[in-house]
Amino acid sequence: MTTRLPTYSVILTTYNRAHLIHRAVESVLSQTYQNFEFLIIDNGCTDYTQEVLKPYLNDCRVKYLKNPNPTSSCDGPRNFGIELARGVSIAFLDDDDIWYPEKLNTVNQVFVEYPEREIVCHQENIRCGKTIIRQSQYGPWEDNFYERLLYKGNCLSPSATVLKKRIFEQVGVFDLRTSFEGAADYDMWLRIAKAKYKFYFIEDALGEFTITGNNKSINNPAFEQSIFNIIAYHVCLYEKRNKNFSIRSKRRFLQMNYLLARAYLNNRRIFCFLKHIFTAGRLLLSSPILMYDICLYGKKKLF
Repeated sequence: MTTRLPTYSVILTTYNRAHLIHRAVESVLSQTYQNFEFLIIDNGCTDYTQEVLKPYLNDCRVKYLKNPNPTSSCDGPRNFGIELARGVSIAFLDDDDIWYPEKLNTVNQVFVEYPEREIVCHQENIRCGKTIIRQSQYGPWEDNFYERLLYKGNCLSPSATVLKKRIFEQVGVFDLRTSFEGAADYDMWLRIAKAKYKFYFIEDALGEFTITGNNKSINNPAFEQSIFNIIAYHVCLYEKRNKNFSIRSKRRFLQMNYLLARAYLNNRRIFCFLKHIFTAGRLLLSSPILMYDICLYGKKKLF
């Protein structure tokens, strides 16, 4: 008898979120679409996460696995989950986020209706404490989506993204180099877009991104530096130049130096703040068009 493969492999990575993880787990198990396997990857937890998860392990779809090589970001355990996944498509979920019950069903309808689309991303409600403060603005799709991602910024979230597993066979898994740490999902979306895979954006919020106070992507100089490193890496590959970059790449570098300066200032690291303010100033002085943009539009056009 042939075993039926799951349509989806849900990969939830966790590290010391025992007080929150039950929300994420229950949001997966309460999906109206039920043909999935659920891989929970422990990235070196030292709290009581395993005890919290014990009641859920009676469900045959749930597998609790320890990452043999714990990393300081979600990317290592995600790669471990991808290696073990049996589903046709892979859905990621962070341990402090949740899905709404119709998430997988809605995504599945998109894959059925638009078979040429290989990646689906939905909006998320952004929660801080007991309050939903806003809705995300992921997307939109553009014909040259690689350029959109590179020059305008990341517009996807791992917890809101589902993609065909076969994509990883072509573009590879998450890049674990130290200089990309904490932001390797952005590099992943860029590589997927560069390979000409088509994305689909659902306008409805089908889950929640939770601001917990220790999100690595919020007001964090290390995260902003990783973003900058990814942009510089891809710009150099795409434009194939060591100098005289295009005006849009200069705009992007100016934006990132501004964001880095702001993050370092908020963290009271004054030397680093001055370094990036100085670099931003040099970019402005070297490019009359950038100076014109600032004078005419202020920060609005660039940021």
